[in-house]
Amino acid sequence: MPSIAANCPVGGPADMIKDGENGYLVDPKDEIGLARKILALITDNSLKQKISSNAIQVRKSNDLELIYSRLMNYLNEIIYRHNKR
Repeated sequence: MPSIAANCPVGGPADMIKDGENGYLVDPKDEIGLARKILALITDNSLKQKISSNAIQVRKSNDLELIYSRLMNYLNEIIYRHNKR
C-alpha cells in the first residue's frame, strides 16, 4: 500500500519515506498537494505499484528483530570496548 504522509517539521515520516520513491510527503497545510498525490496513485497503476514495491523495503529495514539485533550488537561493542580499558 503506498503511503502519503505529512512532512512534519519534527521528522518522523521523512525518516522513512523518500518522497516520490517509496511514498509521498506533503506539507501539512497543502490540501491541494495531498489531493494531487492521492489522485496520482488512484489513476496511475504503474506508479502505485512502484511506490508500493519500494515501500516494502522500509518495512524490511524497520523490522523489530533487525533493529533489536543491531542495537544489541552496538551495546555489546560498547561493553567490549569499555572492558578492554
